[in-house]
Amino acid sequence: MSKFVILAPSACSKKEMESLCQYFLKLTRAQVPLERLYFGEEKIRKTSEADIEIALSKEAQRIEAQLKPDDLVFLMSEHGRCESTQALFGQFEQWLRHPGRVVFILGSARGWHPSLKTAHRRLLSLSPMTTQHELALVIWLEQLYRLTTLWSGKRYHY
Repeated sequence: MSKFVILAPSACSKKEMESLCQYFLKLTRAQVPLERLYFGEEKIRKTSEADIEIALSKEAQRIEAQLKPDDLVFLMSEHGRCESTQALFGQFEQWLRHPGRVVFILGSARGWHPSLKTAHRRLLSLSPMTTQHELALVIWLEQLYRLTTLWSGKRYHY
């Protein structure tokens, strides 16, 4: 069985969000191996295009340093493919059979460096709307929990 990894810019700064993350992590980890890692959002003082490019490049280097050659990588992006839970479930069963880790990366406030989009072309969307990464993390953890619930044969809706 694959190990699932969520790679986020940072830990949740709001205790309410972290509490929700911990809740869904606990439920999901009861079914599948799941790890949450951080790459560290690059802090910048100026928001010039050059400063943003440098920040995104540094983030991309830190992200790539945490990836392994056999990882199946998904960039979470509002520009990605938006699927229903039922549609994701078909993919989830394939993910479980992947020999390496299955890694879902949530971007920082500035998005993705072009090198990441080139190297990792699998974009997955929670919604066409842009959302704050902590909220996106909670939503994605809840969806992973739903997928593991379906996989274990439990009811999807209660």
